[in-house]
Amino acid sequence: MCPINNQLKKPTAVFKGHPNDEILLAKIGKGDKTAFSVLYNRYRHKVYAYAVRVVKSNELAEDILHEVFLKLWLNESAAAIMNLDAYLQVAAKNLALNVLRKQKLEELYKQHVKNDERDYIADTTAEHIHCRETARLIDTAKSLLPPQQRMVYELCKEKGMKYEEVADQLSISKLTVKTHMQLALRSLKAYLMAHTDTALLIVAIIPCYFF
Repeated sequence: MCPINNQLKKPTAVFKGHPNDEILLAKIGKGDKTAFSVLYNRYRHKVYAYAVRVVKSNELAEDILHEVFLKLWLNESAAAIMNLDAYLQVAAKNLALNVLRKQKLEELYKQHVKNDERDYIADTTAEHIHCRETARLIDTAKSLLPPQQRMVYELCKEKGMKYEEVADQLSISKLTVKTHMQLALRSLKAYLMAHTDTALLIVAIIPCYFF
């Protein structure tokens, strides 16, 4: 268990003299919490200050500080560290850069999601506008059809009746129903093509209404 959160709250035991880092690192390698506390208190302000300068956040710097010393505590080769000051700075730098990379990725992801939402709203709005415009043009075009063509179209396409059902209802042949539908569709398409500036888009939408 890392002693950062409990052992350091207690008064640090006093070593005779001022043991250097090498001696304390050797003791840490043997699980000496007191030696760890001494090194923690010796370097924590420096590590914390460095982390704050990089990540610009007291909370994140605190996390980095604890992570740096946790790595030191868990390092089975702590006794082999030749320059503890440099070791801690490199560890803090790597962790800080990881934090910045994560923040950048999160920022890019949020921007990507925001752009997708904006594009979706724009596409959906444009689609609704085109659909409303197409529906309006179709209504106008239908009003110009001969009465029986218009009736056949409405029964087949708007009420979903089959050709046989329409033929029975209007007392005409199935072939006549089919002919009326073909003529009606041809007239409607021609009207749409002649009365819109977005003919290609309308043509792409027409099958949704006609077929």
